[in-house]
Amino acid sequence: MTKEKQIVHFCRDSVFHRIIIDLYEAVAPGQNRYILVKEKDAYVSFKLEPEMEKLTKAEAKEALAQHEVAIFHSLSENNLWLAAQAGDQQKVVWCSWGSDLGANHSYCSDETILDPKSYQANQQNRKAVLRAAKITLYKLLHQFPSLQAAYFNWRIAKEKQPLKEQALSKIDYVSTILPPEKEILSSLPQLKADYQWVNYGAVDMFVGDFYKKDTPLGQGMFVGHAAFFTCNHLDILPQIKALDYPYSIFIPMAYGNKYCKAALAEEAPKLFGQQLILQKEVLPKADYLKQLLACNIAVLNTKRQEALGTLITVLYLGMHTYLHPEGVLYKFCTEQGLKVYTTRALKKGMDFPKGKAKEMKHNRAQLEKIYGREVVLSRIENLLKKLLD
Repeated sequence: MTKEKQIVHFCRDSVFHRIIIDLYEAVAPGQNRYILVKEKDAYVSFKLEPEMEKLTKAEAKEALAQHEVAIFHSLSENNLWLAAQAGDQQKVVWCSWGSDLGANHSYCSDETILDPKSYQANQQNRKAVLRAAKITLYKLLHQFPSLQAAYFNWRIAKEKQPLKEQALSKIDYVSTILPPEKEILSSLPQLKADYQWVNYGAVDMFVGDFYKKDTPLGQGMFVGHAAFFTCNHLDILPQIKALDYPYSIFIPMAYGNKYCKAALAEEAPKLFGQQLILQKEVLPKADYLKQLLACNIAVLNTKRQEALGTLITVLYLGMHTYLHPEGVLYKFCTEQGLKVYTTRALKKGMDFPKGKAKEMKHNRAQLEKIYGREVVLSRIENLLKKLLD
């Protein structure tokens, strides 16, 4: 590999900037350029790392043309538009984040990923009239292909081809966060890319100072990873209330959807009173991990792929972890031999589990096989060999 910057990374506004940079610099030092094109409606803006550039769409398009390899960390909003601009001689990678697998796929529909109460609250807080008009527009466009082509041609000033189809046709390699999501790709006929599984982070990156340490856990319960309706808080919290759980209930809501934040701020105190800890401010990583250590039960009630970093962390710390039985996280864990439980097991009269050293040891060993640093780096190295050799 040469020393010039051959690879341009188009990131999204997230907490994973540092992880992306550290992993790719470990494999291909000095060969990467990291760019963020600001989205219109980010749930929260994260601090840019020193290596990152914040560009306009026009500037990002110029940057794309200057590199032989482009890696898109999510194909949402501006990244989707940029991928459609890639040249035929460029090699393009799409590292999906889950929600960008396809807005029209049932995997991403509210009806699929939201449980009843969360679905109802989400619908009530949408801008109903505007959303209905947008849905009507897209349905109308779908029924008239020539009108659809003209619409997207106006949006991207390119060939008469919908933006999504054009972008997907440029992808050479695609990765999903979890292998079970691979089957969703078959619903994207324009996508002819080879599958290459790469990762966002290794175990030690998520666990930080507590890596390879046995730290005593408290007796609290950790519920959800952020204030998104997809966490299905409003459905699982009444079920937790029925347990008569006597210890603290910790719900992080420092980032997420403002409507979900409002719903949680209203409903959770009614259920748990003084037991409740609502984390409303972003904490430094070390402080957040200390807060997690005050718990020995974790409940992640999401159906779609999200909160994987949190899942890895709580399993490594030794928490008893309860996942949505219909969720991709649960499917992945069972396939990989990780010891987890379904939220159906949270029933009144249950024995609240205490730490099990044997279970923690088993999960740590499995996590090292899947997300150990050398394993993760080898996956990235294999991808870059295909791209640069």
